[in-house]
Amino acid sequence: MIPEPNTTPQPEPPALILARKRLDDALAQREKAAAALYRGDGTPVYTDTPARLAKLVEPVQAAAKSAEDAAAEVLEDARGLRLQRYADFTYGMIPPQLEEAAGRRVFIADDMAAMPLEDAARRCEAVARNKADTVGAALHARYGRRRWQQEMDAIRNRKDGQAPLPKHSAALAELDAAVKRLEALAGWDANDARAALMEQSAQALKVYAWSQRAAVDGSRQRAFQVRL
Repeated sequence: MIPEPNTTPQPEPPALILARKRLDDALAQREKAAAALYRGDGTPVYTDTPARLAKLVEPVQAAAKSAEDAAAEVLEDARGLRLQRYADFTYGMIPPQLEEAAGRRVFIADDMAAMPLEDAARRCEAVARNKADTVGAALHARYGRRRWQQEMDAIRNRKDGQAPLPKHSAALAELDAAVKRLEALAGWDANDARAALMEQSAQALKVYAWSQRAAVDGSRQRAFQVRL
């Protein structure tokens, strides 16, 4: 059945928070250890100070790599959230609901394809208002969106280049709004919003990890090789 959407703002993924903290801790420890390699007048304490200083880079590199791996995992999770709208909506339905969906699918698909655009929009709006009809909402969301996409493709592919009539454009916008309400009931919009936040946080951590590693290993060029 269609779950109620979760509209509660979600925090930054814990894995990213932990990875950033580990990287910051590694940077702080390196800075403290590096300072101990030099006297107050700036002269090195040990004859092999350069080698010791180079050795301090390794924990930072490891923490940066760990942060990049954490970001990659979060990006993969975000992709999974975005793909939810394309998943089989019958998953999780109990047998009576599956039977109902199978029986109604053909009729709803035919209606959404053949009804006047204004009527298709009003049908979707009516179904969206009836939150008890979870099966109907899922079916109308799918086939209503398909009808909207077909209408948009037809407009784009017009060879005469003429814009649609205002009445048609208004009906198309009405259908889009109604289908979005159905999609919201399915939680798809909430998933997309959550995925966007995850992607933003993950990309920011990737950039931070690359830049901090470049700052300590002397390879500034690495900071310009970030692949988002």
